[in-house]
Amino acid sequence: MAISGMASTFKFTPAAGSETTLGKATSIGEVAVTSNDIDTTTLDSTAAWREYIQGSRDGGEIALSCIHLKTDTGQVALRTAFASGVLCACVVTLPDTVHVDFSAYVKGWTIGPAEIDTAATFNATLKITGAVTVTVP
Repeated sequence: MAISGMASTFKFTPAAGSETTLGKATSIGEVAVTSNDIDTTTLDSTAAWREYIQGSRDGGEIALSCIHLKTDTGQVALRTAFASGVLCACVVTLPDTVHVDFSAYVKGWTIGPAEIDTAATFNATLKITGAVTVTVP
């Protein structure tokens, strides 16, 4: 539930482009960082219990949704970034001013559905690549 005046924002800068804000955002998905398991079990493991260490990390994907506006510079820039395949520097700013920074490419986008008596939507999925940084001001 959004609190009036308290909303998250999504800004991104395509390579060789300028910073753009995604307008009319209705949903900014979660950044879910995970890691792989590396099995380190040996014959000397205690009572034959499996043992693990943390492996490589993955930032996953982030889903974006907003009201479709053909003139929204953010939506146009995301479609353009998809077409070119460029990496974008991304920043999600949470209502408490915490910033989540990462690089991503646009994996896909959709427009619609165009239901009767409702606004059409623009949705995009970004694949996070590299490290995710959380900055607490």
